[in-house]
Amino acid sequence: PYILFARGLRAVSASEAGLIALAEPILNPLWVVLVAHERPTPPTLVGGALLLSGVAWRYLAFPARKTKSSSADNADKRR
Repeated sequence: PYILFARGLRAVSASEAGLIALAEPILNPLWVVLVAHERPTPPTLVGGALLLSGVAWRYLAFPARKTKSSSADNADKRR
């Protein structure tokens, strides 16, 4: 997964990559709930909800725009 994440950094900004990277520690408690049947504390739920809503808001309210690229950029992408 980290190799795919590193390759994806070519297509997104640093701030977007940071938001996506925050999803991993949020999803870890979900696995704990599903596998170990532990209940997360209320602050964990609130923090996770805030981070997930921020990521969702970013991608739903402001979809990525395609930019015009030069032929040199296109040649680099084909490699």
